[in-house]
Amino acid sequence: MRFSSKIVTTTVLAAIMAISPISAFASTDPGNLGGWSEDDGYFANQQPSGGISPLAATGTPRHTGKAEGKVINGTSHKRAHGWTTWKGVRHYTRAQLTGYWPNADRIIADSGRVWGRDGTEAVTKWVAFNPNDPDSGNGKAKTFYGK
Repeated sequence: MRFSSKIVTTTVLAAIMAISPISAFASTDPGNLGGWSEDDGYFANQQPSGGISPLAATGTPRHTGKAEGKVINGTSHKRAHGWTTWKGVRHYTRAQLTGYWPNADRIIADSGRVWGRDGTEAVTKWVAFNPNDPDSGNGKAKTFYGK
C-alpha cells in the first residue's frame, strides 16, 4: 500500500494540533509572543518552554503570571494576574480565565491588552466558583505578552 507523504504529513499535523494544548494559546490571540498558563507554566512563541521565567536576562521581556484566589461572601473566587517588564519597549500584558476541556476556547474573563512601555500589568475581574458550570467552576488562568 502506497501513501502520499503530503496526505500523511497533513493527517499527522492535524492530529497533533487537535490534541495539543498549545493550540489554545494560538487561537486565543495570535499576536502573543509568550506568557504563562496555569496548566503548562511559562511558554514563548506559542510553544511550551521551561526557559522563560520571571528572572529572564536583562534586555529581554520578563513575564510573570499567576492565578489568585480569595473567598468573597463565603464563595471562592478566582482571577488571572500577569506582569511584564520589557525595558524601552512598548508592549502589552493580557490576563484571561478560560474554560476547561472541552470548552478550552471559551473566555470567561479577559483583561484585554494593557499597553505600556517598560512595565505593564493586567488582571481579570474576580469570578465566583460555580459548581454547576460545565467548565468546572471558574476557569483556568492564562497570561500573555506581546508587542
